[in-house]
Parts: sequence; structure tokens; C-alpha cells
Amino acid sequence: MLRLLSRIPPLVLFLAVGALLFALDSWRDRYGYKAQHIEVAAAKIDRLERSLKKRYGRQPSRDELNAELKAYIDEELLYREALKLGLHQSDEIVRRRLAQTMAFIIEGKADLETPEDNPLRAFYDKQKTGSKVTARVDFRQLFFNSDRRKGRAEQDATKALEKLKLGEVAQAAIGDAFILGQNFRGYSEAKLVETFGREFADAIAETGPNQWAGPFSSMYGSHLVLIEGRTQVKAPGFEKQRAQLINAWRIQRRREIREQALDQLRQEYDIDYPLERLQKMDQL
Repeated sequence: MLRLLSRIPPLVLFLAVGALLFALDSWRDRYGYKAQHIEVAAAKIDRLERSLKKRYGRQPSRDELNAELKAYIDEELLYREALKLGLHQSDEIVRRRLAQTMAFIIEGKADLETPEDNPLRAFYDKQKTGSKVTARVDFRQLFFNSDRRKGRAEQDATKALEKLKLGEVAQAAIGDAFILGQNFRGYSEAKLVETFGREFADAIAETGPNQWAGPFSSMYGSHLVLIEGRTQVKAPGFEKQRAQLINAWRIQRRREIREQALDQLRQEYDIDYPLERLQKMDQL
């Protein structure tokens, strides 16, 4: 290769290299690949240091902090490149995660509210049943992570359920690690809603005992569930469950705030979709 380059006249080689550099610079300009500025504030470095200290249980070394800082910068670089490629628009998982984050921000307003006694008592009276008895459920779950499985969580859970019912696979070999574990004891409806979401809680209420069922959706992904027992517990009075009532009230307020925000957004956007495509369903 060096011999070949040595035979090329210096002027020609100089012009060729110049043309190549010009073309590369033009390409970078055209597609927005210009030098960009990334600034990491001192406050961010402080947060990285605190995170490392919590992780290691000691003060991190300078090398450890440098490595963490480099990882953060690398993540920022990849994040910006992903935005350039429009992955936040074309990738379903990324779109879903962004939508969930926006929903959490909107719903978070409910956590700043504290209900007065009268509205809270009205909420309590509305939630009470005539028997003043509430159910608690013990269950086991197998988790299928929607992010890790890239949209196949429900499909994988359905296949796993069939294998479980046929005895073709052991429970320990199924599903993904779940941060809250597999076994849950004494969960009330309010606790189920708070932990997994309303859809999951409703599904649990309709599921019979001693057999695997699902898949059921939660805010985390898909689940297979085995109901191991139900107990009836006398509901405590208003004062004894004030804290739980406030949590349940806030869960309801999150739903209300989210729906109000979405109603407002629907008014601000022009939304077009082929209505005739839906009308065809009525003819089937």
C-alpha cells in the first residue's frame, strides 16, 4: 500500500486527500454531525458521587467517580444520537417509556394534594361494602418484562402458561426477575391497585384459586398468577385506615388528573385517523 502511494505524484495525493476531507466535512454538515457541546454541571457530579457512595457503602475513589462520569457522558452521547435517528418516534418501547414518564409527571400532582376530612370521609363511605368485610389475597406470580422482551412479553407469557398447565416446564425456569419477588401475602384490593394497577387488581378479583392464570398486565409487564388463598378481614374504621385511605384517594386522583390532562390535550391537537377502517369492523 505504501509503495502504491509513493508512486502517486504529491500534488495529486494532496488534492485527493483535500477532496476527501471536504466531502467528509460536507457530509457531517448536511446530517447535523457538527461538534456539539455537552456540559456536566457540578451538581450532576455530586449526584453521581452520592449514588456511588450509596452503592459501595463508602466514599468512592477518584477513578471510580471518573468511570461513572465517563459512563454518564457515553450514555448522553448515545441518547443524542438516538434522538437524531428518531428512535423516540419509531421504536415502540421507547415511545411507550416516554409516554409513561409523561403520565407519571402529570399524575404526580396528586401527591402534592392532601384531602380534607369531609372529602376523605365521603371517599371512605363510597368505598365501603355493606358487610364491612374486605378480602385479602395470597398469590404467586411469574413476571415477563415487556422492555427486555421487546413487545413479546404477553405472547411469551401465554406460551409459558400452556407449558405450565401441561407440566412441561418447572416454575423456576419461567419468567424474568421481578423487583418485588414472586410471593405476595395478604394483599387488599387497594394494595393491588397501588402496586400493580387497576387492570391487574380487577383480573385478580375474577381469578379462581389453585391454578395458573393470565397473562395479566401491570405497569411493569405481563404476569402469570396462581391464587393460593383468600381471607376475609373485618374492615377497620375510618381513623385506623386514614393513611391507606389517603393513598387510595391519591390513586384515584392520579387517574382523574391524567384523564383531565388528556382531555385538554385532545382539544389542542388535530387527530386524524381512517374512520372507515373502524367501520369495517361493524360489518364483520
